[in-house]
Amino acid sequence: MNEGPPIYRRVDGILFRSFADRVIMGRSDDGEFNVITGPGRIIWELLEVPRTFGDLLSEVVALFGIDGQRIESDIRSLVGELEARGFLTRSEAGAVA
Repeated sequence: MNEGPPIYRRVDGILFRSFADRVIMGRSDDGEFNVITGPGRIIWELLEVPRTFGDLLSEVVALFGIDGQRIESDIRSLVGELEARGFLTRSEAGAVA
C-alpha cells in the first residue's frame, strides 16, 4: 500500500513548444492542439519533473510570492483539466511509472 499524495507527471509523447507566456501542446495520435497561458505555462514547465500537487503549489507560491490559498483552486483546476485532456497522469506516491 502506498502512502502520501499522488504524483503528477507529463504523459509521454506529448508534443509541445513554449513561446513567451504560453505553451502549445498536442498529441501526435489525434492531431489536436491545446494552448495554456500565463501561470499554466509555469505549471507545465514545473512538471518536467514529476511532482505532488503540494510541491507544485509551493513552487508557484515561491516563484510569484503570493498566498497559496488564493491560487490553490486555480492550480487544482488546471491540473485536473490537463489530466482530463490526457496531458498529465497521476500515480500514487511510491508507484513505479
